[in-house]
Amino acid sequence: MELLLHYLSLPYLLQGIGFTLAVTGLGLGGGLLGGLVLASMQLSRFWLLAAVARAYTVIFRGTPLILQMVFAYDALPHIGLKLSAIAAAGLALAANEAPFIAEILRAGVLGVDRGQIIAGQALGMTPAVLMRRVIAPQAIRMMVPAFGNESVSALKNSSLASVIAVQELTLRSTQLASSTFDFFSIFFASGLIYLVLTSAVSAIQLVAEVLLDLDRPTRQ
Repeated sequence: MELLLHYLSLPYLLQGIGFTLAVTGLGLGGGLLGGLVLASMQLSRFWLLAAVARAYTVIFRGTPLILQMVFAYDALPHIGLKLSAIAAAGLALAANEAPFIAEILRAGVLGVDRGQIIAGQALGMTPAVLMRRVIAPQAIRMMVPAFGNESVSALKNSSLASVIAVQELTLRSTQLASSTFDFFSIFFASGLIYLVLTSAVSAIQLVAEVLLDLDRPTRQ
């Protein structure tokens, strides 16, 4: 127990959390932007844009994230794009997350009752107003659980950045265990840290769901 508490408070491991969160933040932020673009393309009336978005989705959902990270770090420099390890990991994670987030966005938009959209159009709402006042509020409520789940997945997938030497939590745990041979205590402590981080994401998701719940009791 003393060893476990020691590793849980060890600065070397705790500093790895910062790199883990940095890669996760880059991945989710870039993935959200990319997902918005892909979802817009898939919902477009132009079949060519939809086809390009579908092709992108097939490629990045059909290849391993670890391969994408290695490609971003080791292969892109051959065409003149040299990235730091964190930037390469964040770019690969964002590219991988984009199609998944796009599907969440597309499903949320398509999940809004068609009758409400027709009613908004009958009232003379422009597409932008219709999206802001009718579609987005309902779609966001439906997408929150899926976004929470995807955020947890991205946080765990950030551990794959260790393959390109990003000093995140998993790599630091491996290095520490290799030098001390105390594999059980170190990886157990590392697992607990990941559990705390993913639980925090889940808690944020629950709070968001409560705040967006239209049926929740309000104070008089």
